[in-house]
Amino acid sequence: MTPEQQVCNQHFHEAWIIQIDSAKEGRYCSKNGLLATYWQQPLSPFNRIYLQEPPSTDTWVQAIEAAKAPYEARNLCWELCLHTIESTTLSNALTQLGLTKHYSQPGMILERDVHVPNPSEEMHVFEVSNTAQLAHFNRITAQAYNLSPYMVDLLITEAFMQRKESTLLTGWVDRTLVCIASLIETESCTGIYWVATHSDHLRNGYAEQMTRHAIHIARQRGASTVTLQASESGLPLYEKMGFKTVLNYDIFIPKPFSAISTS
Repeated sequence: MTPEQQVCNQHFHEAWIIQIDSAKEGRYCSKNGLLATYWQQPLSPFNRIYLQEPPSTDTWVQAIEAAKAPYEARNLCWELCLHTIESTTLSNALTQLGLTKHYSQPGMILERDVHVPNPSEEMHVFEVSNTAQLAHFNRITAQAYNLSPYMVDLLITEAFMQRKESTLLTGWVDRTLVCIASLIETESCTGIYWVATHSDHLRNGYAEQMTRHAIHIARQRGASTVTLQASESGLPLYEKMGFKTVLNYDIFIPKPFSAISTS
């Protein structure tokens, strides 16, 4: 992996641990380059196995077999996330494990020397600091990402809000909450997460304004690199802002759950 890819990959690994470590009912296991997160809800979208660079295919298969056992014992949906590796041997191993590719997601970075215009003064951005503000943040998260409010409240908690590594942001226009985002700081860089716009205020450029605010806050705090994982719809926006893709993540799911996950 290139140095940029290592920074990006290491950050996502560390950021997910921070998120899960602050969640309710979630737990994780991290060893040998593999991170597995476990939830009790059968259809939780947060039952995920992250795999960093495997030392060998045999070791990788053994690790996945061990990590997926708790999911299957409880009949839980789960998914595997790994950065794209062009390998016939690896592809065959995925097939043997009964996994099928669900979607891909680019990991992007923005270097310090890339100029980002100042955010518009139209939007006023505030840090979430109490439970009432957290409820507003979670309401938009659930709506924008098509998640149940119950699951969002389990993941984005008061404990997460209070962590020194995390910052939750709300964007207001004319005293109306229109957009949200969060920052997670790790040793390698700062990541932008949960960028979302209220459904009543789409296509007004608020997501771009919020992302600019998040970048400026991160840089004011000393971040030399800012990273994010882009959705298909958000990719053109982030490329326009100067982010570049340094690696892609492939998401795989067990075939029995494919119909559930795509419905």
